[in-house]
Amino acid sequence: MGPNIYVWDLGTQDIETYVEHSGPNLDPHWSPDGRRIAYLTADGRDPLTSGLQLVVQGTNGRDRLIISKPDETTGTPYLPNWIDADHLAYVAMRQMECPVFEVDVNRGTGTLLGQQPLSCFGGIKVGIRGRLFMTRQNFENPGEVVSTQRHRWAPAALAGLSSSLRLPWRAEAVSWQSKDDDYVIHGVLIRPNRQRAASALLVSVPGGPAMVTPDSYNDDAPFLPYGPLLSGFSILVPNTRGRGGYGRDFEAAIRNRKDYVEGPLEDVLGGVDYVTKQFGIPKSRLALAGFSYGGILTAYAASNVHAFRAAMSMEGVVDFYSRALLEYGGPNQRAADANMGYGNPYDIGERARLLSQSPLSSIDGLQTPVLLECGESSLGPTDCLKFFRTGNSRGSAPVELAIYPRTGHRILEPALRLDSAKRQVEWLRKWIPTSPLDTEDEDCQWLQ
Repeated sequence: MGPNIYVWDLGTQDIETYVEHSGPNLDPHWSPDGRRIAYLTADGRDPLTSGLQLVVQGTNGRDRLIISKPDETTGTPYLPNWIDADHLAYVAMRQMECPVFEVDVNRGTGTLLGQQPLSCFGGIKVGIRGRLFMTRQNFENPGEVVSTQRHRWAPAALAGLSSSLRLPWRAEAVSWQSKDDDYVIHGVLIRPNRQRAASALLVSVPGGPAMVTPDSYNDDAPFLPYGPLLSGFSILVPNTRGRGGYGRDFEAAIRNRKDYVEGPLEDVLGGVDYVTKQFGIPKSRLALAGFSYGGILTAYAASNVHAFRAAMSMEGVVDFYSRALLEYGGPNQRAADANMGYGNPYDIGERARLLSQSPLSSIDGLQTPVLLECGESSLGPTDCLKFFRTGNSRGSAPVELAIYPRTGHRILEPALRLDSAKRQVEWLRKWIPTSPLDTEDEDCQWLQ
């Protein structure tokens, strides 16, 4: 349950154990006066399922718990840093944003220091007279340095470093009720700035399953949204159940219920129903895309629902049973159990559940054309080839496959990312032709 935290005296070379409590204990920071240390701990629990807590420990060796509820109110703490000897700041992930909180270490109280809609802050540093410097990420900019006064929250980009590009789309938060009425599902909707009904909708389901943040839908995202946006699509990015930011029950919904695809897919379809009615988008002009876990949902939806004219599945596991066998007893087992709750694949009940919910098991019902994109050193030779060959031999819709060289779980090379973006736009236009209402930009020059 380590690691522990140690103090290394560089003069004497002595090493003293400073924190030896149940952990893991992570990310230690000395206070400016050297009398206390702040660190993150899981307090003996699994951090993948229980989250982290922020602790301050004094020279007497006793812990003082500052943040004890990593929930939708205070968020799991990340990136702690001292503002002064009595105050800490940390970044939380909650409700599709990453706000900044301040902690009074003497009173043991935490308060919201500041936030901005659909933005994530991080990397807090303290400058002269307590001015705070942070990174900020949002839809328009994947990363810029901003500064603000501590008691007057007004983050402004440093001169000369902010992007001059102003995108002709806007991102807004939307929400709808889940079909089972257990949750309110949130998402981010990206629409044209001009006041007109969008002509088509693309649902983009991020991976993880992790909370939707700006790097799920800006140009740092695995799935680039700008090609479809230039082709007249609005884009919905749903924060389906099983993701963070809305409480521990919501985050644990997939693993606790062992509902790998059905419930989250209903969350997606609820968002589609809400957006199409609210903004007048024809249901005949819908497409679905997903990366990693989102690729799983996309592959499953292609055979189990008929709401979409086209689908694009990137790096999605389609054979749960084989994947669980591969990970069981290995270094990835804890992470897989924390995310999906696969359990023991040698148990008869677990095996049946894994097989029944795998996208590969229902591929006989494939009726939605699917574009598969996979990395050569990731899922390409295994899951993607399985779905490609089985879908084309047994399904009623075509499946195309692109395996990218020199690529793992995510495409990183700029030339390959551009190729992927163009390929996806061509696929969408093949199955959902451009309408007269679409933008006049007919190429991917902005992507270049």
